[in-house]
Amino acid sequence: MPQTDVPARPNGPGAPDASNAAGASGAHGALGRRPGPTTTAQAILTHAREQFSRRGYANTSLRSIAEAAGVDPALIAHFFGSKRGLFEAAIEVPLSPDTPALAEFRSSQGDPVERLAVMYVKLWDTPGVAQALSTIVLEAAHDTAAAKAMARFMYTWVGQPLVDELGTDHPELRLRMMVGFMAAIALQRRFDPESMFASLTQEQVVALMTPTMRFMMTSPLPQEFA
Repeated sequence: MPQTDVPARPNGPGAPDASNAAGASGAHGALGRRPGPTTTAQAILTHAREQFSRRGYANTSLRSIAEAAGVDPALIAHFFGSKRGLFEAAIEVPLSPDTPALAEFRSSQGDPVERLAVMYVKLWDTPGVAQALSTIVLEAAHDTAAAKAMARFMYTWVGQPLVDELGTDHPELRLRMMVGFMAAIALQRRFDPESMFASLTQEQVVALMTPTMRFMMTSPLPQEFA
């Protein structure tokens, strides 16, 4: 049995127990195999992110994901338990401290708002990350798991470092305003080819976003919020 056929444990909720992975591979035989070095579970997650981000949760089926990944649908149930389990695993944004955009944000100097805009635009132009982010943003309005994932990503990875550097007041209110603005720009770039934002370079998008982001984070709030 080739070693590369043994599914590796993916990140996020619903990930399979590594101790059961090899046994599951043998139990499902050739129907569950995916040739090449990409592990089965990771392949399922990749196609799940793509379909959830393009179709939404309700219009995505486990069968369509299994077909795209080239696996038996039974393997999805084995690895993730259910469609909900697969969704929650898929929206765990595949970031690590070594992600280039995050590493650059931490190590670079200068205006923290501009550095944040640069990081954000680069993340949305990173294929695997962009799929997970778009899924989170599109589903967050009516899905609790997606809303929590969005809040966790935005406030932990994106917002808190900025708040710490600026020492801003009412950080949660300001971050929520800024996050909505940033998400709207990113979604237009990703999904609307007719949008002016889709044709702009990363540098141009950063130049447009930065002044508004700075205003939201630093300008005086109305008196009732002061």
